[in-house]
Amino acid sequence: MPLYQRLVSGVEPLFPVKYVPFSLHFELLDYTYKERELKKTLVESIRLFDRNAITWDDDRKAAAFVTSKDPVVLKFTKNVAGIVRERSKTNVNLNLKIAIGLFESVRLYGISYVIDPKTPYAVFSKDSTSLDFLQFPRQTMVYKAGDCDDLSVLYCALLESVGIETAFITAPGHIFMAFSLGISEEDARKTFSNPDEFIYENEQVWVPVEITLFKEGFLKAWQTGAREWRKYNPGGETGFFPFTRHGLCMNLSG
Repeated sequence: MPLYQRLVSGVEPLFPVKYVPFSLHFELLDYTYKERELKKTLVESIRLFDRNAITWDDDRKAAAFVTSKDPVVLKFTKNVAGIVRERSKTNVNLNLKIAIGLFESVRLYGISYVIDPKTPYAVFSKDSTSLDFLQFPRQTMVYKAGDCDDLSVLYCALLESVGIETAFITAPGHIFMAFSLGISEEDARKTFSNPDEFIYENEQVWVPVEITLFKEGFLKAWQTGAREWRKYNPGGETGFFPFTRHGLCMNLSG
């Protein structure tokens, strides 16, 4: 019998549903009074939400959807990362090469940016009580489409699955991501001719990626992500959430 049927006696919800209501009975105390057996109970009503449900009162919640150990994700990324390592003989940073390879592979796979008509992130992220719908990476790969939050979750999962640290970046009405090059700021400034295109946080060098631009290519997505960071960060309008800096995120991902 499905879990919801065991929890909700006599309830047959129609799918898809946003939540299933049910009640829990807690036995708090058993005692005897004047030779009578008495029991104190507490009834609590609870909503069991759909697994894709999320509220944006804490942006770190999105990390729970970054299933980097999903076999579907691993099959996709291990193949691409292996090809990049074998065929690329240049001295370009390995994290950058793998990130480019995965970005282009997703583009060739045919995944597109599509604003969710029912729960657009730009609207729902402004209301911490609104129930949004966020896709898991394998769902986005099946649907071949997603909103900015869906695509950010997907690309983070792909990179995390091959050992590249990632982070969510939030700006007013928008979410995108960044990945670590695994080098110091000093090395980045010596190596790259465009050091202003990076984010320097937590003693690491990050590449911001506007993930909605899969069809425009990696370089365009990188430049746009860097421009968005420079636009919103000085005014304190951005949130930066690297996985290894938030234990809750690390425990929930994968």
